[in-house]
Amino acid sequence: MKYGIQIKLDDGTDLVTAITPMFILDCINYEHSGTKTYRVPNGLTLKVMVNACQKNKFGQHYNVTVSGNTVTWREDANDTFFDSHVCGAFIIVYME
Repeated sequence: MKYGIQIKLDDGTDLVTAITPMFILDCINYEHSGTKTYRVPNGLTLKVMVNACQKNKFGQHYNVTVSGNTVTWREDANDTFFDSHVCGAFIIVYME
């Protein structure tokens, strides 16, 4: 039995396998503001990507940064995204 995250394209291509070696650490529900620190082994780099579905605004509303082993996400006070979630946004935290 396999565990973890699977991300597949419409044609069935498994993106996690296609971009290996990649180690997914976390999937954070992007709400409000926050910070989280991870233990990252030497030789690997902490990275993030935002996965969202909101009417034609993919990735435009998100303020996510990585500094060392810490991920920080911040809500924009002028942003209406958090007032009306359509189907949510997630921060995928991974190491390469």
